[in-house]
Amino acid sequence: VEVADLGMVPDADLVARLQTDPQALCIVSTRRHAAELFRTLLKSSENIHLSALMCPEHRSEVITQIRERVREGKPCRVISTQLIEAGVDLDFPVVYRSLTGLDSIAQAAGRCNREGKLEGMGQTFVFTPEHPIPKGYLRQSAQVTAQVMPGHADMLALDAVEHYFRVHYWQREKEMDAKH
Repeated sequence: VEVADLGMVPDADLVARLQTDPQALCIVSTRRHAAELFRTLLKSSENIHLSALMCPEHRSEVITQIRERVREGKPCRVISTQLIEAGVDLDFPVVYRSLTGLDSIAQAAGRCNREGKLEGMGQTFVFTPEHPIPKGYLRQSAQVTAQVMPGHADMLALDAVEHYFRVHYWQREKEMDAKH
């Protein structure tokens, strides 16, 4: 999977990109952002919103619907939070991921050409959202990723991931080991 950094992308531009992709997954860091993006997309059965606010049974039904649409080659654009990054077996040709920790970007990229059926490689695009990343862990991990990315041609290469974790944990050493 190829991972490319798009830099700052306004929501309107992101939605325009999504609407040109017949099958795409977009993962953002907050439920509010996911809902806003979904509301901006054209109303269509091709566009699906996945949220942790859904009850588990409804979420499972939606994930089944997504799998069927993707498998059948039907248009399917999904806007989700990070709930889709682990434990959900989906396979999209294109994935967009808002800037976050490199570990989460790797999880998102794992939803791109997961089964290796595409000719060539799938594409994962990392973008900086127009709205500030929430304070705390999400912002800290995104800042470290932004710091590490420019020094690595392949941001998912072992040396890039190692660099990310060294910087991430080194910068937070006192906070993470407050009791020694």
